[in-house]
Amino acid sequence: MKTSCKIEPEDMEVQILTPRLGDTRKAILQESNGYKPISISESKTLSSETLTKPWSGHLFCMFVVFGIASLAPWNMFITATAYFESKFNGSTPEIEENYQNYFQTGAICTDVVISFLTVPLVRFIKIPKLVYFSNSVMLGMFVLTAILAKVDSSSWARDFFLLTEVCFCTMCGGGAMFISTMWAITSSMDPIYIDAFLIGMTFAGIMAAGLTIITLSIPGIDFVGAGFWYFVAAAAILLLSLVLFSQFHCHFYQDSNTEVDSGTLPVSSTTLSKTERTPIHQLIRDTFPQGYSCFFVLYITFVMFPAVLSTMKSTADPESTWASRYFLPVSLFMIFNIGDLIGRLVARVVEFPGRRLIPWYTTARVVFVFLMVMCNLQPRSDSAPVWFKHDVIPSTLVFLFAATSGQILTLCLRYAAEIGTSRADKATIGTIMGVHGAMGRVLGSLSTYIVFLAIR
Repeated sequence: MKTSCKIEPEDMEVQILTPRLGDTRKAILQESNGYKPISISESKTLSSETLTKPWSGHLFCMFVVFGIASLAPWNMFITATAYFESKFNGSTPEIEENYQNYFQTGAICTDVVISFLTVPLVRFIKIPKLVYFSNSVMLGMFVLTAILAKVDSSSWARDFFLLTEVCFCTMCGGGAMFISTMWAITSSMDPIYIDAFLIGMTFAGIMAAGLTIITLSIPGIDFVGAGFWYFVAAAAILLLSLVLFSQFHCHFYQDSNTEVDSGTLPVSSTTLSKTERTPIHQLIRDTFPQGYSCFFVLYITFVMFPAVLSTMKSTADPESTWASRYFLPVSLFMIFNIGDLIGRLVARVVEFPGRRLIPWYTTARVVFVFLMVMCNLQPRSDSAPVWFKHDVIPSTLVFLFAATSGQILTLCLRYAAEIGTSRADKATIGTIMGVHGAMGRVLGSLSTYIVFLAIR
């Protein structure tokens, strides 16, 4: 015989922005004494338990895929340089020589604008809707790009560039929203899912670097055909991400923002008030140390990677296969992504240097800029000598540079997520950290010109 369940006001927040396993909480209440409501602290404990067994491995793999999908599109675009050089051939000299700068400028503009817009959007629009929208936008742009790869554009190369630029900018906007909303979700869950998402982002870079090495190893390869398969692979990853997120949304996660889903609990028609939310400006102030660390770690990273470091030359024989073909893909891109992955894994085990010192530790990474400028970056003036003349040294510096970047980013996202007092605030904090990250990427990319001026 069913009995009604009366929910007290202090228990209202249990239902807001709460990860769930289908009807897990319904089953919990049915087993309670007379449908007695559970407290907020009990709810958090139960939610944590349900997310760690038996589905923890399943969820962890899901978020790894989400992380791959967040950066795989961007990595595929910057990896297919030979494809774009072939397709833009015959447009104008300015486009042929500077198309990467146009891509970067478009990415910067859309990244910043969309990251800022996402902060208020997650407070008024259900987060899953934003995830579906951003993922679908990226998928649509890659399907269109893959179709265009099969079209002969030699007679309209300039228009093809403009169309590609629009696709790339739109894709970057969707990627910025996808990353910010996924950070919002992971910030309101167990920290292990933050780690999973960040690890997936690193795997995206490793996959792109691996594809580059494989492509360069195939003699006489058709770069236009290879670019087509790059885009197909990115579209497949995004489609898989969309399918997995629909499963995650239906079975594991509820985001009702302001009101309870009537199907979640066996309650009669009961009206619940809105969850009290902390003002955004207060959340920004409370998370300032973590926000600064997120901003500055990505600022220093993007000052050097990839624009400056991609000008590094091997000190070995320039005619050798290693120096002419494999040095950059292996010593820069592959080692960077492996170092980033190891740094994120280390952060799961050792919380060095801790909450109080992490802003100082982040600031100290600026020393890498000075050390790597002394590597064999070309072209450079005679007044800027090369200190490190062996390939092992720049490779080691790149590894340490990437490892500290991954470590700091993982820790500051974790620390920031712990500050929120409600799941709604934790989600907002995730998008705020996304804005800090976007500003770091943008200003870091723009500051690469200062490094070039210093060595040339």
